Amino acid sequence: MKEVSIADVEALAEKFMLTPDGKSKPSGVFNTLGRVANAPRVAIFTFADSASLSINGLKYAAKRTMVQTVCEVGQDAGVIKGAFVHLNPYPDAKKMLYHYLTGGGDTVEIDTGKVFMEDSKLKDKVLKVVQAEILHGKQSGVINIKQDGFGNENWRNAFGSINIDWIKATDKLSLSIRDVYDWHPGERRTTQCVHQVMAMAVLYGAKKMNVQGTVWEVSVKEVQKDKTDPNQPQNAPSALRFRLP
Repeated sequence: MKEVSIADVEALAEKFMLTPDGKSKPSGVFNTLGRVANAPRVAIFTFADSASLSINGLKYAAKRTMVQTVCEVGQDAGVIKGAFVHLNPYPDAKKMLYHYLTGGGDTVEIDTGKVFMEDSKLKDKVLKVVQAEILHGKQSGVINIKQDGFGNENWRNAFGSINIDWIKATDKLSLSIRDVYDWHPGERRTTQCVHQVMAMAVLYGAKKMNVQGTVWEVSVKEVQKDKTDPNQPQNAPSALRFRLP
Protein backbone atom coordinates (compact mmCIF):
# COMPACT_ATOMS: atom_id res chain seq x y z
CA MET A 1 0.00 0.00 0.00
CA LYS A 2 1.05 3.55 -0.67
CA GLU A 3 2.84 5.70 1.91
CA VAL A 4 0.54 8.65 2.61
CA SER A 5 1.96 12.18 2.49
CA ILE A 6 0.50 15.48 3.67
CA ALA A 7 0.09 16.45 0.00
CA ASP A 8 -1.98 13.28 -0.58
CA VAL A 9 -4.31 14.16 2.28
CA GLU A 10 -4.66 17.78 1.13
CA ALA A 11 -5.56 16.62 -2.39
CA LEU A 12 -8.20 14.26 -1.01
CA ALA A 13 -9.69 16.97 1.20
CA GLU A 14 -9.93 19.31 -1.79
CA LYS A 15 -12.05 16.72 -3.62
CA PHE A 16 -14.49 16.63 -0.71
CA MET A 17 -14.85 20.42 -0.73
CA LEU A 18 -16.81 19.96 -3.98
CA THR A 19 -19.90 17.90 -4.72
CA PRO A 20 -19.31 14.52 -6.42
CA ASP A 21 -20.07 16.14 -9.79
CA GLY A 22 -17.50 18.90 -9.21
CA LYS A 23 -19.78 21.75 -8.13
CA SER A 24 -19.10 24.08 -5.21
CA LYS A 25 -20.59 23.19 -1.85
CA PRO A 26 -22.18 25.85 0.36
CA SER A 27 -19.41 27.50 2.36
CA GLY A 28 -18.51 30.68 4.14
CA VAL A 29 -19.01 32.17 7.55
CA PHE A 30 -22.80 31.83 7.70
CA ASN A 31 -22.70 28.14 6.88
CA THR A 32 -19.97 27.56 9.46
CA LEU A 33 -21.84 29.57 12.11
CA GLY A 34 -24.95 27.55 11.38
CA ARG A 35 -23.06 24.34 12.04
CA VAL A 36 -21.57 25.72 15.26
CA ALA A 37 -25.03 26.83 16.38
CA ASN A 38 -26.22 23.27 15.75
CA ALA A 39 -23.76 21.87 18.30
CA PRO A 40 -25.95 22.49 21.40
CA ARG A 41 -28.83 20.62 19.74
CA VAL A 42 -26.51 17.74 18.97
CA ALA A 43 -25.30 17.72 22.58
CA ILE A 44 -28.82 17.77 24.07
CA PHE A 45 -30.08 14.89 21.92
CA THR A 46 -26.90 12.86 22.37
CA PHE A 47 -27.05 13.10 26.16
CA ALA A 48 -30.80 12.42 26.16
CA ASP A 49 -30.21 9.39 23.96
CA SER A 50 -27.38 7.96 26.09
CA ALA A 51 -27.93 4.44 27.36
CA SER A 52 -28.09 5.47 31.01
CA LEU A 53 -26.97 8.11 33.48
CA SER A 54 -24.08 5.89 34.54
CA ILE A 55 -20.51 7.18 34.30
CA ASN A 56 -19.93 5.02 31.21
CA GLY A 57 -23.15 6.29 29.65
CA LEU A 58 -22.14 9.90 30.22
CA LYS A 59 -18.62 9.27 28.90
CA TYR A 60 -20.11 7.73 25.76
CA ALA A 61 -22.46 10.68 25.30
CA ALA A 62 -19.68 13.22 25.84
CA LYS A 63 -17.36 11.57 23.35
CA ARG A 64 -20.12 11.18 20.76
CA THR A 65 -21.05 14.85 21.20
CA MET A 66 -17.45 15.95 20.70
CA VAL A 67 -17.00 13.85 17.55
CA GLN A 68 -20.40 14.94 16.18
CA THR A 69 -19.52 18.60 16.72
CA VAL A 70 -16.25 18.13 14.81
CA CYS A 71 -18.24 16.57 11.98
CA GLU A 72 -20.73 19.44 11.99
CA VAL A 73 -18.08 22.15 11.95
CA GLY A 74 -15.46 20.47 9.81
CA GLN A 75 -17.88 19.22 7.15
CA ASP A 76 -16.82 16.38 4.84
CA ALA A 77 -13.35 17.71 3.95
CA GLY A 78 -12.60 18.41 7.61
CA VAL A 79 -13.64 14.89 8.61
CA ILE A 80 -11.33 13.40 5.97
CA LYS A 81 -8.37 15.50 7.15
CA GLY A 82 -9.22 14.88 10.80
CA ALA A 83 -9.28 11.13 10.25
CA PHE A 84 -5.75 11.19 8.85
CA VAL A 85 -4.56 13.42 11.72
CA HIS A 86 -6.03 10.91 14.19
CA LEU A 87 -4.38 8.00 12.36
CA ASN A 88 -1.01 9.68 11.91
CA PRO A 89 0.66 7.62 14.71
CA TYR A 90 -0.70 4.42 13.12
CA PRO A 91 0.99 3.88 9.72
CA ASP A 92 -0.88 0.76 8.62
CA ALA A 93 -4.25 2.19 9.62
CA LYS A 94 -3.48 5.35 7.65
CA LYS A 95 -2.50 3.35 4.56
CA MET A 96 -5.68 1.26 4.78
CA LEU A 97 -7.90 4.34 4.91
CA TYR A 98 -6.09 5.94 1.97
CA HIS A 99 -6.38 2.73 -0.04
CA TYR A 100 -10.12 2.57 0.70
CA LEU A 101 -10.56 6.15 -0.52
CA THR A 102 -8.37 5.84 -3.63
CA GLY A 103 -7.52 2.20 -4.36
CA GLY A 104 -10.54 1.26 -6.44
CA GLY A 105 -11.33 -1.81 -4.33
CA ASP A 106 -8.07 -3.67 -5.02
CA THR A 107 -7.37 -6.48 -2.54
CA VAL A 108 -4.84 -5.66 0.19
CA GLU A 109 -2.36 -8.33 1.30
CA ILE A 110 -1.37 -8.27 4.96
CA ASP A 111 1.52 -10.08 6.65
CA THR A 112 -0.36 -12.20 9.21
CA GLY A 113 2.80 -13.09 11.13
CA LYS A 114 3.74 -9.41 11.45
CA VAL A 115 0.31 -8.59 12.89
CA PHE A 116 0.55 -11.37 15.48
CA MET A 117 4.13 -10.50 16.40
CA GLU A 118 3.19 -6.86 16.97
CA ASP A 119 0.00 -7.63 18.92
CA SER A 120 0.60 -10.15 21.68
CA LYS A 121 -2.93 -9.73 23.06
CA LEU A 122 -4.42 -10.74 19.70
CA LYS A 123 -2.00 -13.64 19.27
CA ASP A 124 -2.60 -15.00 22.77
CA LYS A 125 -6.36 -14.77 22.42
CA VAL A 126 -6.41 -16.51 19.03
CA LEU A 127 -4.07 -19.31 20.10
CA LYS A 128 -6.07 -19.95 23.28
CA VAL A 129 -9.31 -20.20 21.32
CA VAL A 130 -7.65 -22.53 18.79
CA GLN A 131 -6.28 -24.63 21.64
CA ALA A 132 -9.76 -25.04 23.11
CA GLU A 133 -11.26 -25.98 19.75
CA ILE A 134 -8.53 -28.57 19.09
CA LEU A 135 -9.24 -30.09 22.51
CA HIS A 136 -12.85 -30.48 21.36
CA GLY A 137 -11.76 -32.32 18.21
CA LYS A 138 -11.87 -29.56 15.62
CA GLN A 139 -9.26 -29.46 12.87
CA SER A 140 -10.10 -26.03 11.42
CA GLY A 141 -12.26 -23.02 12.06
CA VAL A 142 -12.84 -19.28 11.88
CA ILE A 143 -12.38 -16.89 14.81
CA ASN A 144 -14.03 -13.49 14.70
CA ILE A 145 -12.08 -10.76 16.48
CA LYS A 146 -13.82 -7.54 17.50
CA GLN A 147 -12.10 -4.24 18.28
CA ASP A 148 -11.62 -5.10 21.94
CA GLY A 149 -9.61 -8.17 20.93
CA PHE A 150 -6.67 -6.02 19.82
CA GLY A 151 -3.92 -4.69 22.04
CA ASN A 152 -2.10 -2.80 19.28
CA GLU A 153 -3.79 0.49 18.30
CA ASN A 154 -2.26 0.48 14.83
CA TRP A 155 -3.93 -2.82 13.92
CA ARG A 156 -7.13 -2.03 15.81
CA ASN A 157 -7.56 1.11 13.71
CA ALA A 158 -6.46 -0.66 10.52
CA PHE A 159 -9.02 -3.48 10.78
CA GLY A 160 -11.78 -2.69 13.23
CA SER A 161 -12.66 -6.38 13.27
CA ILE A 162 -11.24 -9.40 11.44
CA ASN A 163 -11.72 -13.11 10.86
CA ILE A 164 -8.87 -15.52 11.53
CA ASP A 165 -8.96 -18.74 9.48
CA TRP A 166 -7.02 -21.65 11.01
CA ILE A 167 -6.21 -25.18 9.89
CA LYS A 168 -4.42 -27.87 11.90
CA ALA A 169 -2.09 -30.18 9.99
CA THR A 170 0.00 -33.01 11.47
CA ASP A 171 2.50 -30.81 13.27
CA LYS A 172 1.69 -27.31 12.03
CA LEU A 173 -1.07 -24.82 12.66
CA SER A 174 -1.73 -22.42 9.77
CA LEU A 175 -3.47 -19.11 10.41
CA SER A 176 -4.41 -16.25 8.11
CA ILE A 177 -6.33 -12.99 8.40
CA ARG A 178 -9.42 -12.31 6.31
CA ASP A 179 -11.48 -9.14 6.31
CA VAL A 180 -13.56 -6.76 4.23
CA TYR A 181 -12.57 -3.14 4.84
CA ASP A 182 -15.73 -1.07 4.92
CA TRP A 183 -17.56 1.53 7.02
CA HIS A 184 -20.86 1.15 8.88
CA PRO A 185 -22.90 4.36 8.92
CA GLY A 186 -26.01 2.79 10.42
CA GLU A 187 -24.39 1.42 13.58
CA ARG A 188 -24.70 3.43 16.77
CA ARG A 189 -21.23 4.38 18.02
CA THR A 190 -19.33 7.46 19.18
CA THR A 191 -17.80 7.90 15.72
CA GLN A 192 -21.02 7.32 13.76
CA CYS A 193 -20.80 10.63 11.86
CA VAL A 194 -17.27 9.72 10.71
CA HIS A 195 -18.60 6.41 9.40
CA GLN A 196 -21.34 8.32 7.58
CA VAL A 197 -18.81 10.54 5.79
CA MET A 198 -16.57 7.58 4.91
CA ALA A 199 -19.55 5.61 3.57
CA MET A 200 -20.64 8.62 1.52
CA ALA A 201 -17.10 8.72 0.07
CA VAL A 202 -18.11 6.00 -2.41
CA LEU A 203 -19.63 8.88 -4.41
CA TYR A 204 -16.07 10.19 -4.78
CA GLY A 205 -14.55 6.86 -5.82
CA ALA A 206 -13.98 5.12 -2.49
CA LYS A 207 -14.62 1.39 -2.53
CA LYS A 208 -14.60 -1.34 0.08
CA MET A 209 -11.86 -3.92 -0.40
CA ASN A 210 -10.93 -7.43 0.63
CA VAL A 211 -8.05 -7.85 3.03
CA GLN A 212 -6.21 -11.15 2.75
CA GLY A 213 -3.46 -12.23 5.11
CA THR A 214 -0.49 -14.40 4.28
CA VAL A 215 -0.35 -17.81 5.96
CA TRP A 216 1.42 -17.81 9.32
CA GLU A 217 2.50 -21.17 10.75
CA VAL A 218 3.15 -22.19 14.33
CA SER A 219 4.02 -25.58 15.83
CA VAL A 220 1.01 -27.55 17.06
CA LYS A 221 3.14 -28.72 19.99
CA GLU A 222 3.61 -25.09 21.00
CA VAL A 223 -0.16 -24.53 21.03
CA GLN A 224 -0.91 -27.83 22.79
CA LYS A 225 1.86 -27.74 25.39
CA ASP A 226 -0.76 -27.16 28.11
CA LYS A 227 -3.89 -29.28 27.60
CA THR A 228 -6.09 -27.18 29.89
CA ASP A 229 -9.34 -26.11 28.22
CA PRO A 230 -9.73 -22.31 28.70
CA ASN A 231 -13.50 -22.57 28.26
CA GLN A 232 -13.98 -24.87 31.26
CA PRO A 233 -13.84 -23.93 34.99
CA GLN A 234 -10.37 -24.54 36.42
CA ASN A 235 -8.52 -24.17 39.67
CA ALA A 236 -7.51 -20.58 40.30
CA PRO A 237 -3.93 -20.63 38.90
CA SER A 238 -4.94 -22.38 35.67
CA ALA A 239 -8.09 -20.30 35.23
CA LEU A 240 -6.10 -17.10 35.60
CA ARG A 241 -3.49 -18.32 33.14
CA PHE A 242 -6.02 -19.13 30.45
CA ARG A 243 -8.69 -16.50 31.00
CA LEU A 244 -9.50 -14.85 27.68
CA PRO A 245 -8.87 -11.09 27.57
